[in-house]
Amino acid sequence: MKSYELIDYIIKNDKIIDVLEGIGCTNIKSYSKEYRFLTPICPNPTANRIKKDTLKFRSFSDDENN
Repeated sequence: MKSYELIDYIIKNDKIIDVLEGIGCTNIKSYSKEYRFLTPICPNPTANRIKKDTLKFRSFSDDENN
């Protein structure tokens, strides 16, 4: 399976939460276009986001400034 096929499968079968939980993410909140969640390395519940339609991930963590 190619990466774009896997992305398509995850989106079409609503498996995003399963994947996030599988890699240790918690406190997953659904918003209209994205999910926000905690990761094991970032305790801010709104710093990590993944788009529902593309699986594009963004982290707004300020840990690199410490």
